[in-house]
Amino acid sequence: MYTRSPLSTAGKVTVATLLVAAGGFVLQMLSGVTNTPTMPPGLVTLLEAAGLVALLSWRWMPVVGAFAGLFDLIAFVAIGAVGRLLELSPLSSFVGPWITCSWQ
Repeated sequence: MYTRSPLSTAGKVTVATLLVAAGGFVLQMLSGVTNTPTMPPGLVTLLEAAGLVALLSWRWMPVVGAFAGLFDLIAFVAIGAVGRLLELSPLSSFVGPWITCSWQ
């Protein structure tokens, strides 16, 4: 019978960082900083990747999480939101992007 192996340390770290990055994304949404759709693709990408890493026990699954974080980081730069990293007012618009970017 197949038993699921416990999540590796790399998997645990990947899931934790993806969830923290998703929390930063939610903080930005709650503060009204981003003009995103109701279900933003970046947040969905982070949460799906965290779920895949947590639930599937393949050895290369933490790489999927890393690529999801890289995808969101590239999208953050591509939409021109890097200026939010230096804008101090309001505080949530400053903290949210830093949480999202630094944990990916």
